[in-house]
Amino acid sequence: DYSGLVTASGGVTPYTFGINGGELPPGVSIDAATGRISGRPTQAGSYRVGFRVTDSGVGPQRQVESTSGLDICQIRIEQPPEPPALSIN
Repeated sequence: DYSGLVTASGGVTPYTFGINGGELPPGVSIDAATGRISGRPTQAGSYRVGFRVTDSGVGPQRQVESTSGLDICQIRIEQPPEPPALSIN
């Protein structure tokens, strides 16, 4: 299984996390409330994804989006994990 975390600071919490561009591997998703990226990848490959974080301040909400290569995450899945074997004893 894959697990990662997008973090933010400043602004007014709580934050809302999302995808700004690109895509996560199939089977992997981001939790909008926590920024946790998790799941079981189902397809090997290289995935580039950008993230967006919006704070909950009153008035115009402030939003930060990944805009440079430093903010873009590249996830490389070499081989999707095999599901555990099922046996009956």
